[in-house]
Amino acid sequence: MIGHIEGVVYAVRAGFAVLSVGGIGYKVAATREVLATLAEGKAAALWTHLAVRETAHDLYGFKTEEELRFFELLLTVSGIGPKSALAVLDIASVETLRSAVAGGNASYLTKAGGSARCGAESVSGYRDGERAPAGSPQDTRRQTLRGAERSNIFYGSQCQKICRGRSA
Repeated sequence: MIGHIEGVVYAVRAGFAVLSVGGIGYKVAATREVLATLAEGKAAALWTHLAVRETAHDLYGFKTEEELRFFELLLTVSGIGPKSALAVLDIASVETLRSAVAGGNASYLTKAGGSARCGAESVSGYRDGERAPAGSPQDTRRQTLRGAERSNIFYGSQCQKICRGRSA
């Protein structure tokens, strides 16, 4: 797995950049915001996610680890692949997206093409009846998922599986 890449920006194009690392050019898909921070000929470092499929190995780049984690959280939802998850992140900052989900603003999140709204079911969301400490990564993740479930973005059963630590 490639978790981080650092090199010289060889090219910036619509939807991706090419980073030259040790004489090899890595094509990295990224949001418009990330691409706007990259300049050809300048050094750059990105957090990455490698999506491996039968027909391709695609690299996705992020400026912060928080962006990467939110992207990977989106990937745990059935029906959302890397391109849809990147499209969601292209809408706004991670903090803005979390606020939208927590506030039940589903129409804001569905601006990203490819991700369909789903009906919601009631969700207990807690493993064995225990609550994660407030502000912990588990609690933040659970709050984000609960907001998404209330916003009818994810099926309740998907949220249950994610909250319990299983893949959807």
